[in-house]
Amino acid sequence: MSKKNTPNSKILVAMKTELFFKRLMSLLIILCCTFGFAQDFDYTITDANMTVQVGADVCSSVMEPGDLLGAFFTNASGDLQNAGYLAFEGDQLAVAVWASESGLNNGFEAGDEIQWMMYDASEESTVALDSEMNSSPPFSATFQANGFGQVLSLSVAVEAECADDDTAMAAFGGCAAAVAALGCDFEFMGAPVSDSCPVSCDTCPSDCADDDDAMAAFGGCAAAVIALGCDFEFMGAPIGDSCPVSCDSCGGDSGPVLGCTDESADNYDSSATEDDGSCIISGCVCDLAINYNASATIDDGSCIVMSGGCGDATALNYSGDACASANFIANDCQFEAPEPGPMEYTITDANMTVQVSANVVFMNGDTPAPLGSLLGAYYTNDAGELVNAGYEVLDGDDQYAIAVWASESGLDNGFAAGEEITWVLQIGNDLFVADAVEMNSTPPFSSTFIANGFGQILNAEFSGEFTADTPGCTDDTACNYNASATSDDGSCTYAASGLDCNGDCLADADGDGICDGDEISGCQDDTACNYDSSATDDDGSCTYAAENFDCDGNCTADVDCNGVCGGDAVADNCGTCDNDASNDCVQDCAGEWGGDAVADNCGTCDNDASNDCVQD
Repeated sequence: MSKKNTPNSKILVAMKTELFFKRLMSLLIILCCTFGFAQDFDYTITDANMTVQVGADVCSSVMEPGDLLGAFFTNASGDLQNAGYLAFEGDQLAVAVWASESGLNNGFEAGDEIQWMMYDASEESTVALDSEMNSSPPFSATFQANGFGQVLSLSVAVEAECADDDTAMAAFGGCAAAVAALGCDFEFMGAPVSDSCPVSCDTCPSDCADDDDAMAAFGGCAAAVIALGCDFEFMGAPIGDSCPVSCDSCGGDSGPVLGCTDESADNYDSSATEDDGSCIISGCVCDLAINYNASATIDDGSCIVMSGGCGDATALNYSGDACASANFIANDCQFEAPEPGPMEYTITDANMTVQVSANVVFMNGDTPAPLGSLLGAYYTNDAGELVNAGYEVLDGDDQYAIAVWASESGLDNGFAAGEEITWVLQIGNDLFVADAVEMNSTPPFSSTFIANGFGQILNAEFSGEFTADTPGCTDDTACNYNASATSDDGSCTYAASGLDCNGDCLADADGDGICDGDEISGCQDDTACNYDSSATDDDGSCTYAAENFDCDGNCTADVDCNGVCGGDAVADNCGTCDNDASNDCVQDCAGEWGGDAVADNCGTCDNDASNDCVQD
């Protein structure tokens, strides 16, 4: 009997045949594709691109040689699409990232963020990366056609964890309490409670999802399951491992009903099968209060603290947030003392004199305060600061009288009447507030400030680590500067003007041992009329007396017949004064000097030539 195919059997055969060919085609696709990433990293070369540099060190922080680094944009369908990639081989990359051509949606638009993706060759998977782009010119952090980019860092993107934001719901005691009290749809601060509390509202996205990228060779999970089935081994694992949704293998159950199971709670949920810690019990949560309720989870403002405790959060002994709203019948807050200011004070119109003996101020036990220490009186100004109002140097005297200055009216520049005095000891640059001070309160003394009054310290104890005071010269310009000195003792000595500390000239251009600044110009020749005995540098100004004269113009030689000092003119017998001996007068025959009588041949002497005798 022959087997007859019914219409239904023909359809079944056709379906099986179709399924066979689909599976066969899928296998051919696998064989034809060298890697499963080929379709993911396909891109179109367009009419413009941006060059993005990625250093070898940046690549190697997440990649191994052989991995691919690609730039992806979000296309019109909302899918990530590649627009350029390169294989990492150990060197830096210059990735051409392609722009979209007009109206084609085949690349990046100007200003688009670049999503970097890596194909991990060893895992045969595509991994999303977080990146830091250089935004300093000439680089751009977003896509710019024909521009330049630079990737500064790459890291594997971490998917945000679904978690409740209890801080946002702190007013209700956290998400669990808010959901229990208000529900997930309640609008708080402009948004449903579920937005801040996805865990409590069971609105977290499922971790179970198809990995379409792993099945990209078949067009995604849906196509792979239709073509090959969920049990088909692909790349060493069943398709069902990558496609749990398409293979309906996510599993899971409804789980317990969470809520408050405490019947005494304000928000008891009778339908809850498992307590989620959301129970709200109103009452006093401050354990110092007389009406403390150990079961209370939310304070209702009813706490009453009869003694002790402190509700000020800035105090050293703050009783804690649980007691912040409590009613303290006797608040006992203690605050940290402010740091004292410098030992600088204002002399005002009145003061109090406080007597201090040298042997009543101690540092670190029974050790007297170091010599050179400053003991100062401090008041608290309106700003809460400790300010000095007088001090004395403990310099070895038997006792001291410290003038402690009062505040002038309205100025807050000193002590007010009745104010406690805070005593501060300064050792070197260190300030120490007294641990304990005993003031004499027996009249005429007062233990608090009294203008024009008297005070007396009976005992003052200080403690702390300090640098021992080393007196000396602290001026580094002085000849005896002491670098280790912590306080100046007034001993500084300085070089004389123009000299160094050894007495040598700082400047002596002529090398005469006299500093240039001390040189005195003048005539140094003691024979000159203007000789200057104080001159250290001859300036060529010497002047001298004329020959035969002294510096006052007095003649120091004989005066000749012409009255010339030191002259050589001589008066002859005729009274002629000159220094020419050739014209000196002589006696004539009559014996007269300068006469003109002449003796003739007959012996007649006269000056009459007419009677001269003649020879016969």
